[in-house]
Amino acid sequence: LDEDYKPPPKKPAQPFSGSGQRLGSPAPQIISSSTPGTYPPTLTTSSVTGTSTQRGYELEIDESLPITSIQIRLGDGTRMLARFNHTHTIGDIRNFINASRVGESSRSYILQTAFPSKELKDESQTISSASLLNAVVIQRYT
Repeated sequence: LDEDYKPPPKKPAQPFSGSGQRLGSPAPQIISSSTPGTYPPTLTTSSVTGTSTQRGYELEIDESLPITSIQIRLGDGTRMLARFNHTHTIGDIRNFINASRVGESSRSYILQTAFPSKELKDESQTISSASLLNAVVIQRYT
């Protein structure tokens, strides 16, 4: 009774350790056997550099014209890095995705920019006029 009160030692604060949720994703998370950041087994080296021959679609890169790289984030969480000429269209990006992901091409999706988020609706618009040079394009399932 003669001692002063001493509070118990404080525990150090622990940062958040729960599972994260992606905001704005209309589709539930799809469990995939591929690790995010790696290329799925259906992709070939040529499709990563900008050409894909699956399903009869081939993207021609003209090395004499300006070239840009576009990171494509797919709806299942995987990422692809593809090369396009500035004169290629948004439709070419969509065809590239469909050709490289044969099993999922029947599922409807939209393409949009990362930030500010803008849906890419005009398939005939060039990559240059859509301000997609060295940009990120996101696939969202509908």
